[in-house]
Amino acid sequence: MRSASPALVAHLASSSNFLMVDLYSIALVGGFTAYYTNAQTTIVYDSITYIGDEIIIERGNTRSVIGVEVDTLDMTVTAEPTHLLNGSPWISAARAGALDGASVSVSKLFINQQTLAPIGSVFLFSGRVSDIDCGRFSVSIQVNSQLELLNIQMPRNMYQPGCKNILFGQGCGLIKSD
Repeated sequence: MRSASPALVAHLASSSNFLMVDLYSIALVGGFTAYYTNAQTTIVYDSITYIGDEIIIERGNTRSVIGVEVDTLDMTVTAEPTHLLNGSPWISAARAGALDGASVSVSKLFINQQTLAPIGSVFLFSGRVSDIDCGRFSVSIQVNSQLELLNIQMPRNMYQPGCKNILFGQGCGLIKSD
């Protein structure tokens, strides 16, 4: 179940006059975060400016399941050489590894059709970039949910070096009288 603000729930229950756009947040490993929208114009929501008139982002469907399953999201980013990601051309930056380990978050923003004011948003998906495929003017990105981190292979038996301190000695921390 997805949560929504009371204002958004009230508007959706009382009116069918609204627009929907996607909001994308791409946080690179170095600390830079890029904000984009699939709208035809730039949108300011929650004091964040989402750029909508530069690159084109298309995404696949999102879904929610109960249980432990790694969800994936497929995205395609189309950009011109003049469109920048952290100071470098988008496609070149992706090809050079700028998206390696990046976090992606996707939300759906609802906008009042008459006033063009944002009503509220609903969180759709978040995860880490796992695979990219760069073309000349576009990048295909596969994003896996954070549950992917649970797929780390661990050995059945763990062997570690013994303690280097003397039992009940100064570095041990145990008290002999206890």
